[in-house]
Amino acid sequence: MRSHWDVENKLHWRLDVAMNEDDCRIRRGNVKSFFEIIKSGEYEIWGCEIMRWIRINILKCTLVFCLACGFSFAKTPCTNMSDKLSAAQRDSLQNNIKRQLKTERLNILEFFKEQNSSIVYIETYGADEAFIFYSGDEFKDDFITIWSGAAEISEEKNIEKWVKDHVPYIPDRLARCFAWYTIYRHD
Repeated sequence: MRSHWDVENKLHWRLDVAMNEDDCRIRRGNVKSFFEIIKSGEYEIWGCEIMRWIRINILKCTLVFCLACGFSFAKTPCTNMSDKLSAAQRDSLQNNIKRQLKTERLNILEFFKEQNSSIVYIETYGADEAFIFYSGDEFKDDFITIWSGAAEISEEKNIEKWVKDHVPYIPDRLARCFAWYTIYRHD
C-alpha cells in the first residue's frame, strides 16, 4: 500500500490502492480527498486506505505525545543516586538514626549515596521531614549534620553551597542532588 500527501492540494491524497479479495493492491492514479471518499460511499474500495491513514495519524500523535512526555520526565540530578536498601540495611540504619535522635518512631523515605557520602531523608512523625548527612559508614557512624525545612527555587545554589560548607568531602553530584531534591521533592 502506498499513500502520500498531495502537497498542491493539501486535503487530497494520492491513493494507489485497489481491492482484491479484502487486500490492498497497488494502482496508479485516482487522487481523491478523504471527504470525497466518504461522500461517494466507496468505503469498501477505499476502506483499507482510510484505516491505514487513521492508524498512521494515531501513531504520529502517539509519537509526538511520547516525545513531549519524555522531555517532562527528563533526568534529574538525583537520577541513579537513590539506593535501594535491603530490609536488614533499612533496620540497621533506622536503629542507628533512632539512637542518635533519641526517638522511637522513624521512617526512611529516601536514601542517596555517592562514593563515601550519603543522605537519608527521614520522617520522624514529631517534626518536619529531615535530611541526615553521613560521611563514612551510615550504619554505624554518627551523622554529620541534619537539615529540615522547605526551600524556594531561587535558593537552589545557596542550598548547594550550604551542604558543601557543612558536609566535608561531599561529592558535587550528591550536593547538587540534595539542593534539587529539597526544592522539587514530592512527598
